[in-house]
Amino acid sequence: SLACSHGAKAWLLAKAASRAAMKESKTLTLHECFVACAAWAAAWCLSHIFCCHGGSSNDARLWRSQVYSCLAVIGCLKLLMRVEHIPEDLLFDFGIEHQIFFSMAVGHWLVSIWESFRDRSTLGRGLCSKSFRGVRDPSQFLFRAYIVHHVIAAGGYLALIWLQRCSGVGTFGLLFELPVLMLNRREIAQRCNPLPRWLRQRSGVLKHWKYVRLLFLVGRGGPIMVYVYSCVFWRDHVGALTTAELVVYHGMTLFFALLNYGFLFVLRAWARFDLDIVAQEIVDADEDDYGFDRQANAGAFPVNPEAEPLQDVTIERLASMCGASANAPVWIGIDGTAYDVTAFVRDCPCGEQVLRQWAGQDASEAFHAARHSHSAKASMARYMVGYIKCIPTSYRLLEHGEQECTVLCILSRLILCVAIKAATVSGVFVGLVVPAGPTPASSSVADLMLASFLLAAATGALATMFRLLSKSQHISLDWSENA
Repeated sequence: SLACSHGAKAWLLAKAASRAAMKESKTLTLHECFVACAAWAAAWCLSHIFCCHGGSSNDARLWRSQVYSCLAVIGCLKLLMRVEHIPEDLLFDFGIEHQIFFSMAVGHWLVSIWESFRDRSTLGRGLCSKSFRGVRDPSQFLFRAYIVHHVIAAGGYLALIWLQRCSGVGTFGLLFELPVLMLNRREIAQRCNPLPRWLRQRSGVLKHWKYVRLLFLVGRGGPIMVYVYSCVFWRDHVGALTTAELVVYHGMTLFFALLNYGFLFVLRAWARFDLDIVAQEIVDADEDDYGFDRQANAGAFPVNPEAEPLQDVTIERLASMCGASANAPVWIGIDGTAYDVTAFVRDCPCGEQVLRQWAGQDASEAFHAARHSHSAKASMARYMVGYIKCIPTSYRLLEHGEQECTVLCILSRLILCVAIKAATVSGVFVGLVVPAGPTPASSSVADLMLASFLLAAATGALATMFRLLSKSQHISLDWSENA
């Protein structure tokens, strides 16, 4: 059986070598590949001159990274077009096109190390000491993480060029730059004065992070799932790799998979920062519209010592304050709180008729549909009467429906994460420990892995369903907070 196993590996290697020879008759030597890496590094350094456009060095870094990301995605598509036989071409095919694009990646990550040292103070833009638990200096934390990432990436691509195997790892590594296109767009927009329109509107920010999440799932989640699949169903081909090739194959994939999981927390912090900018823009715009000066009006609204204390309001009492006559009091209910808006009826921007339409009733849905500004919501406190005492007609775990949707999203995503992690660990265990061959044990393990994949797909569909059912836009934004 051992002889048959070695014979099968030799046959796979010979078959892959013959197919590679038919595809590409000429490749660069190792010395020429190193020269190409140096040439790409020099080209990326010179690109700072053309990408700066009279701005700072950080602007040049962003534009250069944007150019590399575009070329990396194009290169990935070009290399995937070479694949005719799966998985042989993803593991053993290595031609001059792989050498060119992998050399480009080596030059890019070497230059990125220099850029990180030069612009280390700006890496933590939009982050504070409360962004990450236990991290006091986000800039220093991101600087160290970037340096480790850049060194491993450059070393990994150099190892692929040296071994001339596992080309699929480097090819999908180029696809990792897909969400970077949107992240660079965000950073470039933040450096504009004034800010672009989409960055000053909540809908634009939500749409931007929706695309980032989608590209992150396709560009980085897809290759990770292909790796898990290869550990389970391509064990014969993966087993034909040498020890050094196995180290590069498993080491690079697992390292960048874990790094991307941690990167979700950075994306979450950046998303919150963008929403804070939008909220501040709305508040400033409202203050400008009403001619409000924060410093000049610091003591314009003193506390009234004769104001009546808050009281419990019954449903019957709220219904009686329906403004039956012109001088009758008008009360409305919003989110379980009663407000006396009698003095505000004639000054209401939406019109007196709108308030009287909801007099004595719960106007929560209409109030939230109007999307009032932060200053308008803050002024509601002066009209507050008290909390509405409602007779419970049903019992639920959480008070608000959007909280329930959030909890359901958290549980579904937690189940999804556990299922994917279990499938990943089990798949790596099967690929490294369980011997190849149609043995009963391996068949049962393969069935177990297939069940794990089905469970992960089902929980992913469940999480997507809850996300679509959720009507609150901010729930769909905090997609990494649920970790």
